[in-house]
Amino acid sequence: LESTLSSLLLPHLVETERLCVSPNYFVWKLSVDVLVIASSGGSLLDACSRCIHQAIRNTVLPKLTCEPSPDGGNPILQIDADIKSAYHIPGSDKAPIIATISLLNSTSPVLILDATKEEEACAFAQVHVVLDRSSSDVPMICALHKAAGRSLPFSLLQDVTSFVLQSFSQDDYTF
Repeated sequence: LESTLSSLLLPHLVETERLCVSPNYFVWKLSVDVLVIASSGGSLLDACSRCIHQAIRNTVLPKLTCEPSPDGGNPILQIDADIKSAYHIPGSDKAPIIATISLLNSTSPVLILDATKEEEACAFAQVHVVLDRSSSDVPMICALHKAAGRSLPFSLLQDVTSFVLQSFSQDDYTF
């Protein structure tokens, strides 16, 4: 779970350049810990990605200023303790999420978003689609991961991606 989440989300989570406070001296390090207590169906990757998305969106950083050292050494970091001057991580509102599509066998495959345990058991394939909204209000697919199950015919890939984009492009749906 950890390696799949890391490989799918980390490259798209935040703009790392924006976490730099002072080049070569100070940079923010972000860590997100996810503890799953129980899972009774549905995609665990989807749930974890949404929790990570919300954690990143709700994180605030204190205002920092770097002043040159009087002796010419490392800069001096000043931290503003006033919570009113804190700010959200730049671009955090556009953090990606994962949507898992389960494909059920039939004459024409049935695509299910947020499948139940029973539906997952009947699925011949699952595809994890990483959606990123950093470039516009319309989600963009930035990664795909084929999960357990039989092979996925390439002809269905367009159907899966279209289905996900259509599901997440609706005006009433928010990340």
